[in-house]
Amino acid sequence: MNNYELYVLMNDGSSTLDWFAILQESGLEPGCCAYPISLWKNDLWYAYQKWSSGNLGNEQLFKFKPSSSISGEYSNGFSLSGGSGGVSASLSWTYSQPDVSTICYSSTSTDIAKWKMTCNSNVAKTSTSVVNPGSTASGNQHSTGNYKILDVSTSGVFRKDILNSKTLSTTSSPYISYS
Repeated sequence: MNNYELYVLMNDGSSTLDWFAILQESGLEPGCCAYPISLWKNDLWYAYQKWSSGNLGNEQLFKFKPSSSISGEYSNGFSLSGGSGGVSASLSWTYSQPDVSTICYSSTSTDIAKWKMTCNSNVAKTSTSVVNPGSTASGNQHSTGNYKILDVSTSGVFRKDILNSKTLSTTSSPYISYS
């Protein structure tokens, strides 16, 4: 599963930059949950928000959440902010994480927000597991044209047994149109 909500900060106080925020819903549904006779279970997955894959120019990852590692069941609220010229906005959300370990590998030097999730229990491996990471970034403001903002990806590993695994990936690439 790879869904997202993308936000654009309008009237951000800058004549050169636009600000964006993304809230991603990344998850796995194991084969054994979808098809009861299947032996395929969740193993691990990655969620990526690749601002560096956009073509706005000058893309810069600003903040990302969660920004630290989380282990086990978890429920908390997060907020992100961004803006310039005295104008800012924030995005807040709460989600519950199943028995999954989340490790943050995000980097402002690569402008990629990235998380790795590993299922810790049989319950997490045999039921749909979802996390909701998010980030904010800025990029050049344009007057006309269509521009890719970023790539939003999920890559999941499903395991049948110790020797058999399959990886499935999906990527969405939202655009913004200036006119």
